[in-house]
Amino acid sequence: MAIVRTFNGAAIIKPGAYSKIVVENLTGFPLLPTGTVGIVGEAVGGKPRVLDILSREGIQDAKSRYKSGPIADVLELLVNPSNDPRIANGASKIVVYKVNDSTQSSTNLQNIDSVNQILLKSKNYGDDENNVSVVVSAGSVSDLNATIFGSVAGPYVLAGGETLLVRSNNTNYVFTNTLVGAAVAASALIVELNTAARWSGSLKPVIASASATLTNAIDLALDPLVVLLSAKDYGYLKIDAASTLDTITGHIGSARGRKGSRILTFRKGTTVETLQEVSVLNQMSLLYTGAGTAAALTIQDVAGEMKFTTSVTGVPADNLSFVLKNVDGKVLLTLQELVDRINDVANWTAVVLSQSPDGDADQLDYYNAMQVKDVAGVLKRDIRDTVDTVNSLSQYAEATKISNVYKELKTYSAKKFFIGGTDGSSVNADWADAFEALKEERINVVVPLISKDQGALSVDSINASAAAHAAYGWSTVGRNERHAFVSKLGTKDEFKDAARATNSAFVSMVGQQVEVLDRFGTLSFLDPHAFACICAGLRAGAEVGEPLTHKLIRVNNMRVLDGSWNPKKDYAEMIEAGCLIGEALDSGGFRVILGNTTYSKDANFVFNRESVVQAAGYVAYDIRINLEAVFTGTKARTGTAEAVANFIRARMSTYLAADIIVGDDLNNGLGFKNLNVVVEGNTAVVNISITPVQGIDFILPTIYLSDIRQSA
Repeated sequence: MAIVRTFNGAAIIKPGAYSKIVVENLTGFPLLPTGTVGIVGEAVGGKPRVLDILSREGIQDAKSRYKSGPIADVLELLVNPSNDPRIANGASKIVVYKVNDSTQSSTNLQNIDSVNQILLKSKNYGDDENNVSVVVSAGSVSDLNATIFGSVAGPYVLAGGETLLVRSNNTNYVFTNTLVGAAVAASALIVELNTAARWSGSLKPVIASASATLTNAIDLALDPLVVLLSAKDYGYLKIDAASTLDTITGHIGSARGRKGSRILTFRKGTTVETLQEVSVLNQMSLLYTGAGTAAALTIQDVAGEMKFTTSVTGVPADNLSFVLKNVDGKVLLTLQELVDRINDVANWTAVVLSQSPDGDADQLDYYNAMQVKDVAGVLKRDIRDTVDTVNSLSQYAEATKISNVYKELKTYSAKKFFIGGTDGSSVNADWADAFEALKEERINVVVPLISKDQGALSVDSINASAAAHAAYGWSTVGRNERHAFVSKLGTKDEFKDAARATNSAFVSMVGQQVEVLDRFGTLSFLDPHAFACICAGLRAGAEVGEPLTHKLIRVNNMRVLDGSWNPKKDYAEMIEAGCLIGEALDSGGFRVILGNTTYSKDANFVFNRESVVQAAGYVAYDIRINLEAVFTGTKARTGTAEAVANFIRARMSTYLAADIIVGDDLNNGLGFKNLNVVVEGNTAVVNISITPVQGIDFILPTIYLSDIRQSA
């Protein structure tokens, strides 16, 4: 019996040396970033009610996308809030939630039967998207009904009675010539061919015309008004070899029509965007060669599946049926695989014509009963190519292929305007939904972009939602500590009352307007939510625990709109009420007077100062995340409690080095004390006391004056 050794989860039989690697992670991971700001507000442009995550580098594009409104106004303030050397950066990431339900404008492009074939929507949102228009022009490849080009130039020698046997749409048409002469001009024979009485049953399937390439020759083009359901690539002409006129005029063989190429041009205002031509690229051909009298191909969506089927008249056993895409949206066949499957069935011939045989077969155009017995049908993906071209190249529109619409895209010479775009609006519940959406997103600061009641919107209700949101983040189940900067535009008493009503260690409230560069690059006064964003940018760009007190802010001016209070005179009253205010410096510029919170229950050294709250919250979040990453899901071994304690000690040294906690006489310079870890069953209980860093708010020098005493 073999001797087996179990090592590192493996059963080892073969002699040899085996190893495992264990990383002794005493400090966990690097300190987590704190530069993410979440904002909730309105804008004209941009997609509503989604989380839009922006990097610092993406701010300029986002300002253009959001067009106008509070969101567009504040993005720059968040990333460039300060000209203070102690604030190295601003927000490194911004999470935007737009609350107003603005809509896209749209229009439909139709096929030649005036059935909607492609849905176009504006890429952006808002009322001004109704100024987008589109023109669809014929491209360099023209639409063409099935045409057999005559290859012999006249005059012709005709004895009368010559026949031309034409087959189209599973129907035979017979032309009998009555002209007699040794030199019949092509023009005369054209008249004869265009005389319905010369055709059996007076059904003339073709239109004869002077050749486009030869002098005194004749072209025959299928007439779709006579041969129904045969326009463009649906139609074909086939000359029966039993004809006697065919060799005289050079009308030999067969031909199928084609869809032409298209060029889409979008316009908005004075800006014109012409997309590259959508070429007509053949994908595959299909020909039925069996005993059935007709064979019709259909590609369409049925009960959620995209199907490729045929209907063979007289021999149903020859029918094809393939699912190109299933109800789950999974593509089942490539072009090459589809062709291979077809060629594996008797009486069918398929050929890949695409340069990309591995392309998905569901990209083929829809077809409805295309006849493929007499002449091979040539399948394309023109509509998908048109959709892809719009979606990849247009800055104004996005496109969707409409199910089960056949034939070629119609051209539009006149501008076709989009309709239905609106700026939209919001109600208080939409803001509450926004805070709910941000709950699970890791952000450090959140700002609602509203400072006063607007229609049905109540700033007090929204600020209360922001406060509840921040409090939830600090809760046991929230596990996502964050701070809210809110605003209130009103009289002194209204501002003070709002701050007192909020009364939260996790919320700071501002009430001054700031003059800054707006989205157009013009100095304008913006409502206090802009000041709140500057404070949020300061917090996001500062070190953990760095107080906002006396930090310079990048504004041109500040004002109290109604003049009911003055930060130079009323600062004590405003600070006592829990208001965060700014002031002008005598030397020029503006700064935050004190980075306080709205907390007013008592003089708690943590809850009254935003920076101390942040330091405490940072340690709580970071130590929790790291303990979870390192220990959750591991065995409770002998020594686990000591391992957890050692890990915490090492982590605390990292906080101490980063000045997030402070060593003092009471904690022996460690920044923490009273660490206790108890493992009971599957639970590790940790207790620890930390000393979060505080800012220096007050400097109280005592100066002693001494009398002069000299000696020599």
